[in-house]
Parts: sequence; C-alpha cells; structure tokens
Amino acid sequence: MKVALPVTDNHITGPGEAMEIHIYEIINSEYKLIDKYENPALKATMTRGIYMLKSIIII
Repeated sequence: MKVALPVTDNHITGPGEAMEIHIYEIINSEYKLIDKYENPALKATMTRGIYMLKSIIII
C-alpha cells in the first residue's frame, strides 16, 4: 500500500499548507519513503488542498 503525507519541516500538516508531499510504501509493518516532491497546492490561489490531493491520485 502507498500513503501520501503532506509534510513541512518533518511534521505532518494540512494538504493546502505543506511544503512537500512524501509518498511511503507500506508492506506488512515496514515502511519506506519512495518519493517526495514540492506540494503543487503552494501555487494555487484557492481550494489548495484539492491540488495536493489531485497530485497523488496519479501515483
């Protein structure tokens, strides 16, 4: 299973405010960071959280 987390300074934050998106793969009880990228919501003018969520759907 893959999980996407909105992260700022190693803390989970809201999808519209986070500086980066971290994608983790979870297998059994082990997890591994497989990707991270700048949050596209930072460039949006409204409904910023939706931009972050749309960016993870294609992963």
